[in-house]
This record gives sequence, C-alpha cells and structure tokens, in this order.
Amino acid sequence: MAATDSKSTRKYFSAALVSVCLLLALDACYSLARPQGKEDRFQLEQSDVLNVLKAYRSEPKTPDLALLGSSLIEVPTIEAAAIAANKPVDRLTHHRCDYLEKELAPAVGYQPTIVSLAVGGEMVSDAYLLAKRLLVGDRAPRAIIYGIGPRDFQDNLMPGVDSSDTFKMLSSMDDVPDLWLSRQLSPESKLALTIENLSGLWGNRTQLASYTNQSMAKTLTPLFPEMKRSISDAPKKTDVRTFIAGMIGPGQAVWHPDDEYMLQNYLQRYNPIAPVQIETQLGYFERLIQLCKARKIPIMIANMPLGEINRKVMAPGFYEKYLADTRRICAEQNVPYVDLNVAPLASKENFLDTVHLNPTGSALLFSMLSKRIDPAIAVALKSDSALATKPAQTY
Repeated sequence: MAATDSKSTRKYFSAALVSVCLLLALDACYSLARPQGKEDRFQLEQSDVLNVLKAYRSEPKTPDLALLGSSLIEVPTIEAAAIAANKPVDRLTHHRCDYLEKELAPAVGYQPTIVSLAVGGEMVSDAYLLAKRLLVGDRAPRAIIYGIGPRDFQDNLMPGVDSSDTFKMLSSMDDVPDLWLSRQLSPESKLALTIENLSGLWGNRTQLASYTNQSMAKTLTPLFPEMKRSISDAPKKTDVRTFIAGMIGPGQAVWHPDDEYMLQNYLQRYNPIAPVQIETQLGYFERLIQLCKARKIPIMIANMPLGEINRKVMAPGFYEKYLADTRRICAEQNVPYVDLNVAPLASKENFLDTVHLNPTGSALLFSMLSKRIDPAIAVALKSDSALATKPAQTY
C-alpha cells in the first residue's frame, strides 16, 4: 500500500513538473514571438510615448541633442516648431525642435538635429526610462537638456512609478531592483511588477483576455443575432486624444482645458505633499544624471517657467524645497542648472493657461534657452564628430 502511494505521489509530482516546464516554455516562446515587447499593447494614434519612440528611432542620423520633460517641454516644442516652419505641424507626431535648432545654429556653427522626447504627464522616473532605453550606444545624442517642474516630482494623480504608460512600456527586469528599493510601492505591488517583468503571459494577461473575448464574440455573434445587435449598439469610448491631436499652425496654441479646470487639477496634484513620492522621484533624478555620466552624455537641467497662479495652489514652501533639492543634487553631481522661471519669460502674458506657454512664450523659451546653454553642452555640440553622419541602429 505504501509503495502504491509513493508511486502515485511521484506520478503527480512528475506531471506537475512537466506542466510547469511546458508553461515556462510556452511563456518563453510567447515572449520571443513579440519582438516589440510591451509596445504592442498600445496604439500609435493614442500614445505619446509610442510616438516619441517612433520619432527618435526613425531619425536617419542620431540626433545631436535630445530634450526630456513633460508637457512643459512638449507644448512649447510643437507651438514653436509651427512658427519656425511657418506652416502647420502635427501635434502628435512632430518631435523635431525646429525653433531651437535655428536658434542654436549661430552658436555651434551648424544647424543641430534636436528631437524632443517630452511626454505629457512625464515623471522623472519616466524620463530616466526613456534615456535608459533610447539614448544608448550609437543612438546616444551629443547632449541632453532636461526641462523640469515641481509636478514631475510629485503628482497625486500618479500614485506610483508604475502608473504611467512610459513605465508600462519600457520597464524590464533590470528595473526591478530600483522598484524594490522604492518606499512608494507596497510589497504586493513590488511582487506583482516583478512577476509581470518575468512572465510575458502574465504581463499581457489583460490583452490576452481581451483577444480571447473578441475571438469568442466573432465566433458566437453570427449564431445569436440579438447579441450582435447589443454589441453594435454599445456606446463607443471616445479617447481624449481625439480632442488634442491634429495640426497646429503658426501662432496657434495647443488645445487645453480652461484655467479653472487646470487650477483644480493642479490643486489635487500638489496637495497634500507626498514626501515618499518626492523622495522616490529625486532618487530617479540622481539615477538619470548618473546614467548620463556613465554614458558620457553631457546633461543640463532647466527649471521650466510656471504661471504665478499655479504656484499659489502649492503648499507653503513646496516650490522652494523643490528648487533647493534639485539644485543641491545638480551641484553635488556637477551638472549645470539654469532657472528659466524668470522675467520676461515668466510673465503672465506668455502663458496659455496657468502652466503651459502660449506660442509667443514658446518661441521666447527656446530663444532664452539657446542663450543660456552651458559651455559643456555647447562644446559637445561643436565637436567635429557631431558633424559626421552617424549610422542608424535598426530596431
């Protein structure tokens, strides 16, 4: 009897082991069959991040300068590009910083290629991942300018580093150690994110479930006309991108909500102060600078202009501490820091809303920035090797 039980146990154990091995093999095959990794979860017409990746990769020559930042960089890039080109540019797909290219040309002796990797709502952790994944090897630019604002370090509408599309698209196993060090994430979230990065099947469970449901619907609806009618009558979700995509002409502003909405929105983002989130994002700020140093890419930090009304909805001392923290880290890392939140740029008439610059302010931003470029950035752009065509890597 004991021998029979022992054989039965071994049989079940062997079956379980074989099942696990088959599952791991299936998971590996699934991951290998998806060369785009996590990117195929997103649609090009609805994703700023995917458009940024496509724009940078499609440049025939490695850009000389890359811009990082949130909509504080994204909006001025588009508005000023239309002015520089004197014709409409596509809000979603245009990522060349044409205005800054022309402004910098006299200083560096040629017209550099400048690409904006700015994404609306981008946190510092997102900027770090974009630099880590894109700006590497023969696709590393000569220099980087990173435009920052206080929301990049604290945003109560972004509860964790894993909340953004950038993180969902670009994070991988080598980012897991950073996640486990974060006090912002719960142990359960850290474990879930680790499993998602280990397993392609688990990481894409939502997409697989959706695909299964759609396949079943296609199979079953011809047999059940009432089901087909109810599905076709269901309300379609309208993506907010349909309101902000499209062409932006010279002097035309990017679509934006009204000032009252923006104030209420930023009131929630800034309040209450979230020390753990700030600590986490400052950690990524240091990592980004160290990454650039390791890759020998000069980086300059630019504190972006904000409307006075926007600063008034911040908690007392919040903005001053943000400035002090970012300046301290730059001083410790010997990285140039320029404050653009000054007159005449910070004047009320240059703002589209309480946060973003209007076309006049956007042009002034890049004009001021070109005159305040740090010598290390200028030297990198003037380098003879910057004038040579660099081979483009195939992705």
